[in-house]
Amino acid sequence: MPRNPKLFIHGCAYPITFRAQTGLPLACHKYMKTIIESKLAQAARVHPVILSDCTIMANHPHLTIVVIDPNQVDQFVKHLKAETAHIINRLFGIPKRNVWEEGYDSPNVLDLESLIERTIYTYSNPQKANLVDTIE
Repeated sequence: MPRNPKLFIHGCAYPITFRAQTGLPLACHKYMKTIIESKLAQAARVHPVILSDCTIMANHPHLTIVVIDPNQVDQFVKHLKAETAHIINRLFGIPKRNVWEEGYDSPNVLDLESLIERTIYTYSNPQKANLVDTIE
């Protein structure tokens, strides 16, 4: 069954997340974080969005973007996923493997309180997963 199209509104903030394929050795190392952050900056430059928040977990990123052009959001995510997949495949010597699961989650945030709750979740997630001792 086809999904409903995503609705993005200029100037609004949206949390975005997507997951790595199950079993992929995508540990949360500094080099992997650097790769994803580098491609995140590239994707935002090519398909303009404002990156508000970013936390990279072992198998998925949590992003919050502010939409500049609603027509660019899907392309931004596709670019980010494709470019990180190319580098990760080369790094692990895996020819053309799907690194990321299909699609992405981008729930509508309807008010400031909900956005603040999502931001708290984004930054506290590594501590809740026992990956770090504090969120500082």
